[in-house]
Amino acid sequence: MRKMGFEAAVIANTLIGRMHDVQKGEVVAITCDSASNHEVVNALAERAYVAGAKPVVMYTPKFSGRIALVDKSIDKATFADALSHVDHWIDANFYDFYHSATYEEVMERNPDIKYMLLGNQCTENLYKVFGGYDFDISEELNEKLTAMFAKGKKMRITSRKGTDIEFDLNPDNLIMGTTVSKLPSGGNTLPANFNTWPELGSGNGVIVFDRMYEVKPDDIIRSEIHTELKDSKIIRAWGNTPQEDAIAKKFLADISSWNDDNAMKIAHVSLGMLPCLRDYVEEIVLDERVWASVVWGIGNVGPECAPPLGQISDYHMDGTSQNNSLFLDGEAIMIDDEFVHPEVKPIVDRLLDSMA
Repeated sequence: MRKMGFEAAVIANTLIGRMHDVQKGEVVAITCDSASNHEVVNALAERAYVAGAKPVVMYTPKFSGRIALVDKSIDKATFADALSHVDHWIDANFYDFYHSATYEEVMERNPDIKYMLLGNQCTENLYKVFGGYDFDISEELNEKLTAMFAKGKKMRITSRKGTDIEFDLNPDNLIMGTTVSKLPSGGNTLPANFNTWPELGSGNGVIVFDRMYEVKPDDIIRSEIHTELKDSKIIRAWGNTPQEDAIAKKFLADISSWNDDNAMKIAHVSLGMLPCLRDYVEEIVLDERVWASVVWGIGNVGPECAPPLGQISDYHMDGTSQNNSLFLDGEAIMIDDEFVHPEVKPIVDRLLDSMA
């Protein structure tokens, strides 16, 4: 008999029992593909079955990429119809459904669904996300940041590398600190990430990216890319050396090739909040959770994040940067990746102490 690994069992217990709070008789859909982490997929299905739920695993070949490439890889009507009738959807595909037209249709047709973007993660890394720190303190920190940003008007982010950009904050747009508490209905991502969707079109200034993910499938650009933004649209890109400058120019050409203004606009601004992760591990979902890093989304924004229309595009990618300072209405929240605000720092100190 196959034995479930301890780490996979912990992941499944947390996701099925705590986060999704799966009840007897509910339908739990797990989408996966030929490149997914099948150890975790099987553990999730088994844990859902033990809970008295009705698990169903929807298996496909690996998609050729994200967003529009997902919809081209499947029969959209079949997946949209099936997923519109389930209670829970755990997306374990190598290239996830998030932001695709299929995903957006399911969210519209099935507003009560609880979706989790699990992504392409090895068991060891998923175990880091669901262990190793005090979940309750992490949730307290997210609640504090959410309350502060909900009252904020302007957010400014700077860095010694040259980032200096300001956004307006819209109280109608989503602010979400992801935790391991019970999931709300709608789209959800892994814990240890604090997400904001600023006023669309309000970003002006310069962003310096440490690296960019998914310009094309399987690409990670490990080069500093300096970008100038006007009304949240990237209008110029450059590097500090001839080699970096060539990479930056190619990046700009790639996103310009979509012939879509929204594909060139900032979508979300997030903070990595996983205290046990201090450097990149070459997997986007984990790298987006590196402690105190900033994650910059580019491209599509669904209407559930920025009502009523969102920022619709067939394209979405993410960039990251470290060593930033963040200011909310002129008050320092974080300086050089260190949380300094008097309402935030005591909670952070307790969270870091829980790592010992």
